[in-house]
Amino acid sequence: MEINIFETIHRAKSDCERIHSQFLGEALISSSKEDRILFDSFWDLCTPTNWKPPKNPEIRIEYSFPDKSRIDIAIIDNRLNRILGIEVKIYETTVDPLQLEHYGSCIRQSYDDESAALVYLTPFNHDRADQLLKSFDTSQIRSVKEFNNFRKSVGKTIWTKHLSWLDVADIDCSSNPLWIQHCLFVRSKIADHKPLQERQVRDRRLKDFFSKDSLARFWNSLREIGIKVDEIDKDIVVDLSHLVNANVAPVCLAKAFRILITDSQSVDYYGTVENSRETFVRARIPNTQSWDFHNQLLSLSDEFEHVEAIGRDNYGLRVAHQRVDGSVSILTSDLENDRLKFNVSR
Repeated sequence: MEINIFETIHRAKSDCERIHSQFLGEALISSSKEDRILFDSFWDLCTPTNWKPPKNPEIRIEYSFPDKSRIDIAIIDNRLNRILGIEVKIYETTVDPLQLEHYGSCIRQSYDDESAALVYLTPFNHDRADQLLKSFDTSQIRSVKEFNNFRKSVGKTIWTKHLSWLDVADIDCSSNPLWIQHCLFVRSKIADHKPLQERQVRDRRLKDFFSKDSLARFWNSLREIGIKVDEIDKDIVVDLSHLVNANVAPVCLAKAFRILITDSQSVDYYGTVENSRETFVRARIPNTQSWDFHNQLLSLSDEFEHVEAIGRDNYGLRVAHQRVDGSVSILTSDLENDRLKFNVSR
């Protein structure tokens, strides 16, 4: 019977990111003291070409900076006073904005720029994702976006590199059965591109669902009541208190969304909405000055059979669509902060 220990760990623990960074660190320590195949290959992947692998590296797992923050792995060449910091992610969902910028700043406090390198090890980098998903906008992958922002912020000060787990799995350490198991797990789970393919289908905005003419009229209607929609490829958040203070009639906001709901080129007037969802109850709306805005929007689901208002603590408006199996979201509420969100990628 063949058992992959990493598959077992994955099933047993909901958060095993630390286990994989720990395993990589321990494997590097072991290799640096024995055959050095893994260590030297990994070092060459991560560092500038003129950085030779140190003979006696100091490898620290969960390396602490003076401010008590910790980077997953640090490899220190004490002879040349160099450091390679490695931040490890196995899930795109754990990408932390500004984390790299913080670690880069911490490293530069103790090392000269030419003696410091920082590597971001995640399931995919731009090149690997581009190979696997030809038509996918790889710049929208969370880790790729975060790394690109970080690289822009540091410029050419320190060496930075975005590494994919697939790059690491390509290191040939066939003499180590545990490493082979881990490489198999990387390819089947950590760097499985199928979820990205599914996201490629979901990661769309209003422009992908409605006709150009209807969208143009929709955006113009919003501009007329003071809602900024200059960047139509980004999430739009509307603070309803601003509309109240500007004396905007609630019916005007509802009329704007009516344009999308009646887009005959896109919506399915005879389509069914998902009755299994929980219908939103108007009584859940706080009794504030913006109550009538919510009421006008929710009334659209009463007026049109192909529109549904669903949710428990907040509501969303969805419309049956000709090209989608089910319905498409056109807005969601944030009742606690008295806001509406729409054009959110999905």
